[in-house]
Amino acid sequence: MGIKEDGYTEKVVAFIDVLGFKNHIYESINTDNSTNEVKFNEIQAALNIIIEIADADSLMNMNREVTQFSDSIIISFMVNEKSEVFHTLIELLHMNMELLRYGFLIRNSQTNNALMWRSQHR
Repeated sequence: MGIKEDGYTEKVVAFIDVLGFKNHIYESINTDNSTNEVKFNEIQAALNIIIEIADADSLMNMNREVTQFSDSIIISFMVNEKSEVFHTLIELLHMNMELLRYGFLIRNSQTNNALMWRSQHR
């Protein structure tokens, strides 16, 4: 495993999407265009939960990468990482339960395949 001669890497990738994120953003803006601080803080808390849970294992697994942009999160790691699929699925379960407290739902999918994943392309 690792980087193949053709430049691809065998990785497991989890794609996570926060459902209804745009609606949460709209709800954080009052009719007078001021910020609804309560809703804004809920959005911030939800995004912090996502990163905290997704990044928790990356301190122990230096091959794990977490990328977040807006309401999308991508977690990737080498396909041969011992127990990483199990740990990631458990973390996604915890993430879903924590986000429900703030009224957020997520959907996710996981796949493994040969991918081109290099830090200069992020």
